Amino acid sequence: MAHPCWVVKVQEDACSVVKQEEPISWLLLTSHLVEKPQQALQIIAYYQQRWHIEQVFRTLKTKGLRLEGSQVHTEAALKKLLLLALIAAVKVVQLIRARDGTTTQTMADVFTPAEQQVLGQLNVTLQGKTDKLKNPFQPDSLAFAAWIIARLSGWSGYQRQRPPGPIDFLIGLQRFQERCQGY
Repeated sequence: MAHPCWVVKVQEDACSVVKQEEPISWLLLTSHLVEKPQQALQIIAYYQQRWHIEQVFRTLKTKGLRLEGSQVHTEAALKKLLLLALIAAVKVVQLIRARDGTTTQTMADVFTPAEQQVLGQLNVTLQGKTDKLKNPFQPDSLAFAAWIIARLSGWSGYQRQRPPGPIDFLIGLQRFQERCQGY
């Protein structure tokens, strides 16, 4: 018996395209009923959530933690390694989601009190002299921490530069942990 399938076509707005590339077009296939615009928007929202899963995998794989190249030999060791890697990957995704200041997560949701203190100290040294190079977020927000971690990875802080991605945050977190140990 055949099951119904709906198609939602999504076209990127031409004004959001970077470097004069062509707008991206998606065809989303779904088994969810789509008869009204609101239902189509819900399918798009589902698809957007899928992107967070892709960010976790990107963090775990070759350019990130290189989990597939690990040389552990037992199932128990692999499970422990995977658990630690997933904790790091989830932290990276939390920073990605917070980087533009639209989430309500606080720094305390992700960082210990000691780490928050180090972040505050690092913020002073990573900010520039102009308003464009100052951390624009509330000091207790996760966005504030994301800005600092991104700067540690080499992100310039300028809005014209692409936003920091999972590998940027992974590098920034590694550098942050080194500084925390030194602190």
